[in-house]
Amino acid sequence: MGEVSYPLMSDNLKDAAAAGLGLLILTGFLNHRAEHAIVHDLAKTVQGGKINATVNGRGMFGLLFGQASTVFISGSGFKSDGFKFRVQRGSGLRAYVARLNLSFTDFTVRDVPVRRYVADFPSVSIDGARVIFDERIIMRTAGEGIAEATVGPEALAAIFARKFPQYKNVKIALRPGVVDVSAEANALGITTRVESSSSTALSEGRYVLLSASKVLVNGKEASPEFVKNLYKTINPAVDIYKDLGLGGYFYATRLDLEDGVLKVRGRALIPGKGHELDKPDARKLEEKRP
Repeated sequence: MGEVSYPLMSDNLKDAAAAGLGLLILTGFLNHRAEHAIVHDLAKTVQGGKINATVNGRGMFGLLFGQASTVFISGSGFKSDGFKFRVQRGSGLRAYVARLNLSFTDFTVRDVPVRRYVADFPSVSIDGARVIFDERIIMRTAGEGIAEATVGPEALAAIFARKFPQYKNVKIALRPGVVDVSAEANALGITTRVESSSSTALSEGRYVLLSASKVLVNGKEASPEFVKNLYKTINPAVDIYKDLGLGGYFYATRLDLEDGVLKVRGRALIPGKGHELDKPDARKLEEKRP
């Protein structure tokens, strides 16, 4: 009985398989390159902690055509003076990202502890050539997204201590709709204890203002004049742009005081190169103070 022979893989099929394998390898290379570039660029703007990046192409070979469905950047435990990325105009090969997601937890910005910051940006484009050859992320465009920042009483205490060093033993508690603050001030050797309960309000997308509901001085109800002068001094209690380094990146639209945390929600933005913070106008601040 003769031998049975089986057809071997055709040369065309072999070539197609080799090309497919090559595309997969190239796609993997581009994916690794993009993730490494993101981590490398962000790591230069923070101290310590951990930064991670995950790039998901559109389909199996999306990255070959400069198309990513999502880029997810996460981090924790780092210290920063504020976000540094900007949108820069320029020509050249562009890569497109449908959605850019940021998620940072338990980090410190400008010596203020932040428990959580998340943001979601649509329609982002970057300089593809700079990613491949320089391992740098240069943003060309970014759509307006949404963001949320969460801080605890320790953040407000840090901001308060920096702005008003004359107050000692500062304690802050957060409960639904109310900020409770107690502190001591020493003048001419006499210690005065001030306790207050305040509601909060947002102004101009950046300022957190306090409004008195109860103020005690050494256990007794404070005079209306004292309360007026006190809140004129401490407001705005928080400048989101400067105190949290979010100038140009965040426009607050909602403020929620929950049990133990303050959540600020709003619009997420990425400013252009050369963006400078607007200096607060003294007259506007006077108008905002309760």
